[in-house]
Amino acid sequence: MNSLQFSLFDSPLDLALNFWEKLLSNSDTVIDATLGHGFDALKVLPLIPEGFLYGFDVQKEAIESTCLKLNPYYKNFELFHQSHETFPNKIKDQSVKLIIYNLGYLPKGNKNLTTLSSSTLLSLDEAIKKLLPSGVISIMCYPGHNEGAIEKEAVFNWARTLHKNEYLVTFHELINRDKAPALCLVQKKQKENSYA
Repeated sequence: MNSLQFSLFDSPLDLALNFWEKLLSNSDTVIDATLGHGFDALKVLPLIPEGFLYGFDVQKEAIESTCLKLNPYYKNFELFHQSHETFPNKIKDQSVKLIIYNLGYLPKGNKNLTTLSSSTLLSLDEAIKKLLPSGVISIMCYPGHNEGAIEKEAVFNWARTLHKNEYLVTFHELINRDKAPALCLVQKKQKENSYA
């Protein structure tokens, strides 16, 4: 039974998950750069049973909440209680299929603790290096609060600078709802086919 109010998706989060399901294969590596309460990680891990997920969050509450959700069912993940500005060296360049950002503040947490455009832009510059050819960065922006609006513009301006021959960037926004979340998808070009 379809629980959606609309025929394709109800929110940009639904749309993001549809894209992730199409993209990911059994043994892929994923980064969840902003764990929150672990709901994105919980959706991704069943899609990569032989792969691995690295998760990051600056708030201890987020790490603990995510651990409670994942530990009973999954072992193929590692969580880091740190900012997403940098990723550990163990995550090699051009090794990650999907990098997820769900920006803003921790739901039901302190709304004064939000992701910031300055650290997010540093993280995105690192994320680009980690992407495999054909990999994707999925960025959910929340312009409903002041920092979120600044961050959305910063992310969009950053994405516009990516070379058109190497990356395909799209924005998905609900235009008939004020301050609605917006999804930015950055797709890295696949490797050229080589024929012997």
